[in-house]
Amino acid sequence: MSEWNTSALAAMGPVSKLLAMINSRVGDREISQAAFGVYSMRLGGVAAAFVLQVVVAKLIGAEEFGIFAFAWVLATCIGQFCCCGFNETTNRFLPAYIVSGDLARARGFVQFSGFLVFTVAAIVCLASIALMVLARDLIPPAYFLPTVLALTCAPLLCITHLKESLAISRSLPLRGLTPTYIVRPLLLMIAVWVMVSFSLSGPSADTALGALLIASLATLVLQSALLSRPVREQLGRGNATTEVREWMTASLPLLFAQGFFLLATSLDVFVLSAMVDADQVGIYFAAAKIVTCVSFVQMAVGAAIARRLSEACQSADRAAFTTHFERGRRMMLWPTMLGASMICILSPFILAVFGPEFPAAVPIVVILSGGILIQAAAGPLQERMMVMGQQKEIASIIAVCLVFNVLASVALTLMLGITGAALASSLSIILRIALMRRVALPGPV
Repeated sequence: MSEWNTSALAAMGPVSKLLAMINSRVGDREISQAAFGVYSMRLGGVAAAFVLQVVVAKLIGAEEFGIFAFAWVLATCIGQFCCCGFNETTNRFLPAYIVSGDLARARGFVQFSGFLVFTVAAIVCLASIALMVLARDLIPPAYFLPTVLALTCAPLLCITHLKESLAISRSLPLRGLTPTYIVRPLLLMIAVWVMVSFSLSGPSADTALGALLIASLATLVLQSALLSRPVREQLGRGNATTEVREWMTASLPLLFAQGFFLLATSLDVFVLSAMVDADQVGIYFAAAKIVTCVSFVQMAVGAAIARRLSEACQSADRAAFTTHFERGRRMMLWPTMLGASMICILSPFILAVFGPEFPAAVPIVVILSGGILIQAAAGPLQERMMVMGQQKEIASIIAVCLVFNVLASVALTLMLGITGAALASSLSIILRIALMRRVALPGPV
């Protein structure tokens, strides 16, 4: 490389570090490019989701958008919670089985996990809808139908999340993530626009949630079609061996960990829905979704690095385990720093696209970005603890952080409004990282 090019890259700071990691001939190029591929797809999804939110917010208004935001977050939380932790343990068990040549157990894991999570999701959502019907008088009328529609979407979202993890664990991110992060937002946006523009339905949260149901079903069908053949080719045909007790023992603690984590990260929306007007919830939700594109860096790197950590743990190679973890930490930090800086600078202009009332959320973007940056600096701690079998510790830590988040969210929202909710969210992230760093094991013996 010429002296001029070297100087130019050095001047680019975080950008140069990102490019160097992607193209490194010394480091693990496969990990870097896998993470970059997942992140690129999810970043494309953020762009699609941003356009979706702008269109929906303008079509149905800030108040109805706030109700839609509440129902959407509820559906997402239930959909991920009902995965029962199997969307996390997929990255632990499947790579280990395939490395050891145990394809029968790999096939059994895929079949059992799919059956279990859909059954659990269907039971939970049907029971929730039944309870809502019985307690209808206690539920605000504007929230009833959107919530029912959101619960109907949840089993579809659950299977979609599970298939995403399966695709990433088998190096098929484009097939697994494209339907979820690109196709579904586009279908949802088109469906809402058609319904409202052609007077098929009114400009309301009910319309948006009905469109979400249609888009979620179409997404699941497309994702299943894209993954069916390549997964079958990788796993082969034959008998399926199940290890239900082992899988459940590993996954159930992660069920609670993930449930607590989802509640902790979504608690701000739930608290605000109970304490402030719906238009304020919509403004906060728009700001939080802008920050999502930065948090996807950590999701992408964590998904790519978990497979290598699992393989190193299976081989009892502590040096490789440590190397992969440190590489993952660097891959999280520099892109997150770059992305957070850009988001904070551009947030006034991005929020203005939603409507004149949305730029008030600029401080929300800054506070949430700070929490995400601190989390990135710690590296893939949760993935490290997961492959080391520390599921119970993960669940305990996130439970503690959830309690802290509840108390902090209520107290700070009373004092500072939506800004207080953002501050509580970032403080809970800092607490979670501090506790995980304290208890995480260094690597395999």
